[in-house]
Amino acid sequence: MKTMRCLEVLLAASVSLFLVGCNGGEPSVEPGEPLRILFVGNSYTFSNDMPEMFAELMRANGRNVEVASSARGGWTLAHHAASEQTLGMLTSKDWDYVILQEQSVIPCIPSRREDIMYPAVRVLHEAVQHAGAETIS
Repeated sequence: MKTMRCLEVLLAASVSLFLVGCNGGEPSVEPGEPLRILFVGNSYTFSNDMPEMFAELMRANGRNVEVASSARGGWTLAHHAASEQTLGMLTSKDWDYVILQEQSVIPCIPSRREDIMYPAVRVLHEAVQHAGAETIS
């Protein structure tokens, strides 16, 4: 469990550093407006409240941030790509970034990555772009 917590903190820190580096270090939002980030994933996303942990790291860096998530235990990105709830969340707000987190083993198995993950990422990425946000995966 301690190892999982360390991995989650490293993931949040990595995404935080990535976002800080985007657009020359400044997010493309109006002054005073929060940076809006939607997390799409599974239990790795909602365990230990990853979106809020990420938000705390961003706030500690002086960023105004708003986070939300669409995450269910064991879900793959294919589940999300077929989910009216997830697709509805993409259009529910003016998200700046949508972070996609795949189920644990799918990216490691070439056939599952090709047959399941890539098609789902394409569907979700298109929906994210249509909603005016940027995809992080």
